[in-house]
Amino acid sequence: MRIARRSWLLVSLFALSCGGGAIGSSGRLVGGACQTSSQCDFVCHDDSHYPGGYCTVRCASDVECPTGTACVEDGGGICAVLCKAQAECSGWGRGYSCDNVRRRGGGGEHLVCRVD
Repeated sequence: MRIARRSWLLVSLFALSCGGGAIGSSGRLVGGACQTSSQCDFVCHDDSHYPGGYCTVRCASDVECPTGTACVEDGGGICAVLCKAQAECSGWGRGYSCDNVRRRGGGGEHLVCRVD
């Protein structure tokens, strides 16, 4: 049952990540602002690094995240939007920056847009 659920999640993420607007500062899959999970494709995560709410997918490793995102330790494992430069995070508003965050499910870190 667990394998079937995980397979369904991966297929769903692949299908959603192919469409425009699913990822980014207005994305319902990962990155969009939210107050409740009903505003997202999966879950609304809210903490000091994603103030006001952030649409995301819970994850244990990068393979569970859609293209353009990575699994980070925040919130016990969430997909966050990748970045390479500060300017890429301007769409989220004040306080967001391209920050080095510990990778979940493997060593190293990822650069993602979040409040430091």
